[in-house]
Amino acid sequence: MPSLQVNLKKISTGQSSFHCRRPDGSDVWSRVHPFYPGHDLTHYAVETALGLQQGFFGLIASGWELSDFIEKSVSARLPTGAIWAECAVGVTELLSRPAPPSRATWQEALDQSVAGQKLPAFRTVTDAEYARLNSLRGALLEQWSALPVGE
Repeated sequence: MPSLQVNLKKISTGQSSFHCRRPDGSDVWSRVHPFYPGHDLTHYAVETALGLQQGFFGLIASGWELSDFIEKSVSARLPTGAIWAECAVGVTELLSRPAPPSRATWQEALDQSVAGQKLPAFRTVTDAEYARLNSLRGALLEQWSALPVGE
């Protein structure tokens, strides 16, 4: 089965574009704020490492449009997996400067974030999953940083 193809392009120093080709061949794209490439790459790392099928990229693959995510009523339509993913991304971005915390510290922060959303608890993330998340995220952010304008 084909998978979602994700492409980020550096248009200029402060401008980039985001493009996805869904398994059905349809496309979604947008120019994005300079904040988003790192955020989107973190989503990719979190969703991949933790096997989250209903996170941001899973929703895009299933037909959601980028504009769907900014609608006022979107939070009521998001599946639990998407909110878990958003919590994990937020915790990862918040706690990973200058370096990722221990898995236990990260898990505790994730548990608090999920509880704050009044959701069922997310499962315990293994040391191997957490290491994969950080390794993948680090590699993606490094590749993005090194990518020349126009690529």
